[in-house]
Amino acid sequence: MTLQEILEGIKAGTIAVDFYGHSPYEALERIISDYERNVDNANGAGDGGWGKHDEEPAEDWDKRMRKHFQQKLDSEYEPGEDMFDMPQMDCYHCGLMLYWVFDGDRISLRRHWNEKDWVSTEDRCEFETLKPMVTSIKTDGNLVFTNFFRCEDSEEGKKYTSKYNLNSIGGRQNIAAYKAKNHNIAYGQMGNMSVGVFVNEAGDSIIIGNPYVADEFIDGLSEEEYEKVSSEKDYEELSVIDGHKMVGSISLAVWRWEAGDKEKLGPLYDEVKEREYTDIVEVKCAPGEWEVIHYFDIAGRDEPIYSTLKKKA
Repeated sequence: MTLQEILEGIKAGTIAVDFYGHSPYEALERIISDYERNVDNANGAGDGGWGKHDEEPAEDWDKRMRKHFQQKLDSEYEPGEDMFDMPQMDCYHCGLMLYWVFDGDRISLRRHWNEKDWVSTEDRCEFETLKPMVTSIKTDGNLVFTNFFRCEDSEEGKKYTSKYNLNSIGGRQNIAAYKAKNHNIAYGQMGNMSVGVFVNEAGDSIIIGNPYVADEFIDGLSEEEYEKVSSEKDYEELSVIDGHKMVGSISLAVWRWEAGDKEKLGPLYDEVKEREYTDIVEVKCAPGEWEVIHYFDIAGRDEPIYSTLKKKA
């Protein structure tokens, strides 16, 4: 079957598209747009727009380019063959760089780059069902929260690989695992925003959450309700999430929050203290190992809780 027949089948709904659980950005739109551009160029839409070529008349160059695009459309595919004439896709969940495979009655997004070669797989995306990021760190009883600490996010030589791709959930989870294991630092990727640090009375549970919960609560009150509430509680008393009181906030110039034990951070803590315009929130807490769960990649800004840190039993 030719590429043109396959893509016309996709448009008509007679050939299915199987993403294998992956989540590339606007995949179908990109496939159809790329196909229609190839059809248009094969029919001369690009004539006169291929630049100047002194050694060859423009009309000959136009003819050559029309032939080039038609050859792509006429490419023959047998079931099981890779479709490198199709647009490459990047999964924003697992971070893999992917290509399509023609499977007869469908095209399947199951060929990926493994940092060495292109390989086909029947495995579905490991993040087809989203799950929060879970790591753990240890503290002697003093946790420091800030925008970021100046240390590596990845193994040496792998900073720009798909494994540590900042633009995918899988890459961010690998960054979190690396920082927790190698630097004893908790990490949560966010957006261009601020976060609040909320602590419970026992000091064994911390929430990274919406710093404007008090404002949003007040905005929802009538004038009479506001007068009653404001006479009973001040702003700080309203800045509470699930029994955790806000003890400070952090502006995220670099779109993340990080936390570590004050003593274990050593020079990383000193470097943060020397910075200008960097928010630091220090929390006295229960010593021991803490579990860190980051929800923001799943819930986004609509939920007041972005991350939780809880002392393990």
